[in-house]
Amino acid sequence: MVFEGGKNNIDLDVYLSNRRERICESDIKAIMRQLVDAATEMHSKGVFHQDIKTDNIIIENSAERLAHPRVKYIDFGCGVFFTPEAVTRRNGRKSPALNLLFNATKADCITVLQLGRVMDRLLHNITSSKNMYSKRTDISENCESFLLGCLAANNEDRLTLEELRNHPWFT
Repeated sequence: MVFEGGKNNIDLDVYLSNRRERICESDIKAIMRQLVDAATEMHSKGVFHQDIKTDNIIIENSAERLAHPRVKYIDFGCGVFFTPEAVTRRNGRKSPALNLLFNATKADCITVLQLGRVMDRLLHNITSSKNMYSKRTDISENCESFLLGCLAANNEDRLTLEELRNHPWFT
């Protein structure tokens, strides 16, 4: 967990706003891999960030980091602790703590949705001088499958963090 930014760090929102070209899929994959791994680690410790968005992620903005950007979560002000029991959405059983305010299943669903929103911003960042949204046509099927799995409207259809970690896009 990072509670302060260094002099060479900027939040991902500022980084994207300052870009004049799209981020290539391989860089998006590297960023998303780090975010998924960090979210998985947080959940394993019972930490639910609850507010994953581009301005709560910092990216190292130094010359040596341009080839392989490193990202970190910041601002845990909305974060909560939960009991990190197994996420059971896929095997048909309900989580034993389903009625609690936060449990592993609910934390997982929300985190994956928020990661999908971050990825959507990475993929579809405004790049034209007219500030018009433009759809990517240069992304792989696995990349699109990963994104759609994050953004599924129904919680039961949304991928889990573990499924994201093992998604073919990352292999």
